[in-house]
Amino acid sequence: MFGKINPQVITLNCNLGNIYSELGKYNKALFFYETALEIDSKINQVKNEITARIKNFIGDTYKNSGDFNKAILHYSKSLEIYTKIGLKENINVAVTYSKIGFVYDEKEEEEKAMHYFKKALRIDRMLALEYFEKALTMYINIYGENHSDII
Repeated sequence: MFGKINPQVITLNCNLGNIYSELGKYNKALFFYETALEIDSKINQVKNEITARIKNFIGDTYKNSGDFNKAILHYSKSLEIYTKIGLKENINVAVTYSKIGFVYDEKEEEEKAMHYFKKALRIDRMLALEYFEKALTMYINIYGENHSDII
């Protein structure tokens, strides 16, 4: 239906990987994620946001299987990709920092965990303020500056 090299096939492989990971069949999950990465590299000549998300899925799978060092490795690769493509401060980066924090917490390395949680929190706060300012601007555009909710 889609052909072997198609963005939809990447999504389907990731969905299968997610299900196998949830079932605790980590090797099968990793197979589907690696297949998704392979297809992604054939479609997109450079690493992109999809690549970073797949690396996050792989990190999740390793975390769930108890291989914390490999989880951190793949989460870090995800962060490298996000940084390289100019997405240093978006929600996916904050989530990835949180995931690394949770892994370090599992490893009982609280200082490192706090470091990554603080990075995630900084981005979350910045994004919340940015969204609030956009919402306020839209509200003013709709109702005007003298509306009772704004004063």
